Amino acid sequence: PALPVPEPPAGAPREAPAPAPSKRASKRRSEPRSAGATPGRRGPLSARASPRRPPAEHGVPAEAGASGASRGAPAGGSGTGSAGGVPLPRSDPIAEPDWRRLAALHRRCLPDSAITALGACYAERFYRYLAGSAREHAFLHRDPAGIIDAACLVSLEPGTLRRRLWRATPLLRSLLGSAPLRGKRVLAQALWPSRRAERYEDRSGAGRRIRAPEIILLFVAPERRRQGLGRALLARARAWLGAAGHRRCLARTLDARRNRAADFYRAAGFRWQGRSRERGFQVWEHRG
Repeated sequence: PALPVPEPPAGAPREAPAPAPSKRASKRRSEPRSAGATPGRRGPLSARASPRRPPAEHGVPAEAGASGASRGAPAGGSGTGSAGGVPLPRSDPIAEPDWRRLAALHRRCLPDSAITALGACYAERFYRYLAGSAREHAFLHRDPAGIIDAACLVSLEPGTLRRRLWRATPLLRSLLGSAPLRGKRVLAQALWPSRRAERYEDRSGAGRRIRAPEIILLFVAPERRRQGLGRALLARARAWLGAAGHRRCLARTLDARRNRAADFYRAAGFRWQGRSRERGFQVWEHRG
């Protein structure tokens, strides 16, 4: 026999009755769900899902088939990527003592550069930024004591480097306190992130833009020159770029008749591509 349901005491709140299921909900419960189908009126998930492209890592395009260090890692941080199953050559990480030594070596080897003109403090901030950038890579040579005596730096996105430096380094403050008024104008023109800074004219006179990885810096200590260190570092940089899927590599030199840097790149297999008379540089390209 059914047990009697006790009545709630007087004054206690009564529970609301559960709503009856609608006809549409009961119809959905009764319909069988096919394998791979999603609830609702759209068909199978596999029919409408689009394949996702793997994200680009370390500034290398995803379609290149190569992976490098993650964003935010030091330049050349991991060196464990691979292209087509072949491990990438390693680029060298830049620790805190290294970027200080690189700044001092830069000022010794390149006394006429814009970074040197901005002072020792800015040179250290410049290399500190490169150390933490995933778009720049360093290839270093050390003497038996572990001191850096040669360096080659590559930028995967040279067209945005000036703009990133203006945002991430005290470039304006160093520019205002570094040189006389005439020098400030020259430095500002050289470092201002305008589109003209990346344009040059090719052999036919047509305008071109820097749209490939670039050797932005390559220098060797004066006492270690003519020993093949620069050629070795350049070969490492080109091997890394080739393994990462970049078939082109650019370099810029001063637009001067007698230029040892131009002779160096020409001997290394680079070909002259054009010049910017407004900015005073020549562009060299290496393919393969």
